[in-house]
Amino acid sequence: MVEITMLETGEKVTFYNIKETAQLLNVSVPTINRWIKANKISNSRFGNSICIAEVEIMHLQQQCMQGVNIIKDKR
Repeated sequence: MVEITMLETGEKVTFYNIKETAQLLNVSVPTINRWIKANKISNSRFGNSICIAEVEIMHLQQQCMQGVNIIKDKR
């Protein structure tokens, strides 16, 4: 977990790495990587690390609670 303070607003934003995100969403690390590759989850890079903002994780949790299938491809 990394906490960043936005310079413009002073707002603190919390980011989680892929492993932490997978644990919070109760899915596997490969699933998170697949979602990132398919642009189904927004992410940020800090050096070589890929991180997901806490608000994005909360949004995904809300979608799961509402029964939205974020895994299914739109083809």
